Amino acid sequence: MANQYRARIVDSEAAASGDVHLDCFLERSKDEGGTWELVDGGHRTVVLDGDAVLAITENEGLTDNQKVGQLADMFKQEVVGWGIDRSDDADQQINALVSFPVKVEL
Repeated sequence: MANQYRARIVDSEAAASGDVHLDCFLERSKDEGGTWELVDGGHRTVVLDGDAVLAITENEGLTDNQKVGQLADMFKQEVVGWGIDRSDDADQQINALVSFPVKVEL
């Protein structure tokens, strides 16, 4: 069964570049009961293009819920590109095979 992931965004900050930085923690579902745990190396900054954010937030034709949905979609596109699901799965499989530290003759 593949792990499920989510991002917990804890803060946002304007960057001098015109972007918006979101401070987030990537978490994996630990069980069916809704327990989540931090993915190793899962504290990341997500960078959103400030102009793209403003195009959504200033669009008077959208409701606030639609704006939030579009911002969430933009966020997801950035995070999915990181490949955290693949790297986390690979890490878990390595740890199931070996105990660290490991010595490898070169």
